[in-house]
Amino acid sequence: GPAAGAILGGVFGITSIIINTFSPTVTSFVFSPFYSIGEYSGNMYSLIIALVPRILIGIVSAYTFQAIAKKDKTKLAAYSIAGLLGSLTNTILVMGGIYLFFGQSYAAAKEIGYETLFRFIMGVVAVNGIPEAIVAALITVAIGKVIRPVFHQYSN
Repeated sequence: GPAAGAILGGVFGITSIIINTFSPTVTSFVFSPFYSIGEYSGNMYSLIIALVPRILIGIVSAYTFQAIAKKDKTKLAAYSIAGLLGSLTNTILVMGGIYLFFGQSYAAAKEIGYETLFRFIMGVVAVNGIPEAIVAALITVAIGKVIRPVFHQYSN
């Protein structure tokens, strides 16, 4: 459900903070308030970017699944749309948060002009985010069809 999804998403977010703190890249400051490189520094907004979208993956996916599963006997549409929307939630909120909270610094770190940053981010969403969402939809169906009967068996 949504609570379990939020907890798993929180673990994903915390893992992201840890990785970007201890094994950083040039743009790790957007995911870790503990990382700085040159003039680019993470801050409390880094926590928002690292945690909120990831927590919302589980919440959005759970509510989407619950709403669609009521009318979807096979659950195929419920799994796929939940996976798709969960993935898009993460991509859009992370990239939107980067633009909103770290636009100037992120553009400089990526060595692109700030005036082109919005197009760059839309390119990332189109080239990476949409295919990721499609793959997430397919994987969610495959995993859900295998795992749900097991959980259902132990919950009775």
